[in-house]
Amino acid sequence: MLIFERAMVSLFLITLPISFSISYVPMAILLLYYLILWVAGVIRYRFPADYLLLVLLYVWRGITMWANGLKLTKLKELFDKSGYIIFSNSPVDSKSLRIYLHSLGMVITLIALFGIADRFSGSIGQREYIIRCSKHCSFQILKKTKVHIYNYDPRPTFAHLRREGAEVDSLLPNPGYPAYLKLTPGNYELMGEETFFVHLRDPDAFMFNGKLEVRTYDITWDRSGKFTGFFSHKLVAAGFYSIMSILFLSATYFFRKQFAPYAFFALLSLLMTTSRAYIPSAFLGIMLLTAIKFRNRWKVFLGISAALVGVSAAIITLFNSSIAGSMALRMNFWRAGIEIWAEHPVLGVGYHNISPYLIPYHMKGLIDNYAHAHSTYITALAESGIVGMILIMAILIYFSAKFLRMGLRSGKPSFLPLATGTSFMVIALAGIFENNFDSVVLNLTMGFLMGLSVSKRGASSDPPSAWEEQH
Repeated sequence: MLIFERAMVSLFLITLPISFSISYVPMAILLLYYLILWVAGVIRYRFPADYLLLVLLYVWRGITMWANGLKLTKLKELFDKSGYIIFSNSPVDSKSLRIYLHSLGMVITLIALFGIADRFSGSIGQREYIIRCSKHCSFQILKKTKVHIYNYDPRPTFAHLRREGAEVDSLLPNPGYPAYLKLTPGNYELMGEETFFVHLRDPDAFMFNGKLEVRTYDITWDRSGKFTGFFSHKLVAAGFYSIMSILFLSATYFFRKQFAPYAFFALLSLLMTTSRAYIPSAFLGIMLLTAIKFRNRWKVFLGISAALVGVSAAIITLFNSSIAGSMALRMNFWRAGIEIWAEHPVLGVGYHNISPYLIPYHMKGLIDNYAHAHSTYITALAESGIVGMILIMAILIYFSAKFLRMGLRSGKPSFLPLATGTSFMVIALAGIFENNFDSVVLNLTMGFLMGLSVSKRGASSDPPSAWEEQH
């Protein structure tokens, strides 16, 4: 029983940084396993009562969607946050914790090393086959495949994709935010006023009678040279590696020093994303943990803090273009979100429905995409009104305070609740500039940390850690 649980939790952690869709499998297996044991009377199933705060948020989101005539399918995202109630039943003895941390740490270390080799060796990469569509082109898809459609002209313009005469989608791709599609077999036409580029990776998945361009791209870096790991976007990677940096530094400070190498590679991965939002936020979290660790040694704390501020400033300045321009763009996003909310002040435009309302701003060249308002809080305000925004703020503040207080409750700091509470703080701070509250990867990661932080299961023959002594 214990071996099986450890194996499933470890499998979840190993697959999470590689393919989060696969990580759902061990997570679902654990949920079913615990329910069976609970029905059989083997265990007392734990359900954290404050998970209902998340349920309340989704009830309100459902109301906003219903009021705006939207389908409620997006409410299934609540399962992404269910790691809290699943992993709160998992074993948390000293040996189990070490297994979990080593499983996760080895994977992020290997990904970081692979990323460095991918970037600088010149011998690793993935081929992409590019169809150039000058206002019109036709191609055939032979089997289900993913395609990326780019418009390298910065002027926003629509592309119309048709399948055997019927409209499939009206797309608004641009250089930094291509259209991502999964196409099924059939004959397709792509039309528009500009030249569009269709990127495919499987040469056996399509037929095209014209000339193909073949390029090789890095696997773990985006087109602008930002580290993404195996995630789809640099900001997803930045959010994940922020949490990993906090987790492994907290484990190094307050559990076992053997996790220091993992903290280094997690921090290196974060720095390679060059994220302007997550690096300063994570460094503030690291400064908090350092202040707790060296609370009686202020010179050490000040030295580490000064180094973090210096590194953060250097990375953001050297590897990012115009910061002033980026901030002006963010302000346009925020202004757009507030204007949308002002027209729908009570219920907003409906959860996950801001994109259609941002398209006019994008067409005017005020913003460079129309996915969201580049802020967790302003996106929530526009989509679900003032109530939706307040609920998200309350959830972030509550869980950050809860787990930080739990981590400091005894005489010795407890690494896992401290890491969880600090990670919530980092997400809340970065959420000012990024729409991260509903990131699948962050939700799965935080659900795992929250669940283990409140779990009471497990006993170990090892000497108890500070975390175990507290529980």
